[in-house]
Amino acid sequence: MVSGCSLLRNAGNGIRANNNCLITGNQVDASGYGADNSGAGIWATGSDNRIEGNNCTDSDRGIEIAAGGNIIVRNTCSGNTLNWSVVAGNVILVVNASTAGAVSGNSGGTAPGSTDPNANFTY
Repeated sequence: MVSGCSLLRNAGNGIRANNNCLITGNQVDASGYGADNSGAGIWATGSDNRIEGNNCTDSDRGIEIAAGGNIIVRNTCSGNTLNWSVVAGNVILVVNASTAGAVSGNSGGTAPGSTDPNANFTY
């Protein structure tokens, strides 16, 4: 289990999961840092992983899933060269979030594009 971590400027991947892992509530920024490096914020190479509630930003790849049989829910990705790279056979819904105009006061804004509480968002 990797939970509640903050990772910044890893030369390779930020978090790598093989099988049966729980990756939750992490902030991963700038994985693949440096001219000769390549990395994903979160990279799952196996199955039966739950990847939930993470924020992956400014990396080569935000979340990369290389095998089927995983569940990927409630994550956000932004500013990555490729936000999502997920092979077939996984449980995932990705929504490109809608942006809002300025908000001032007690209400306003725009729904992000889905009411599904398990949706993943690109912003």
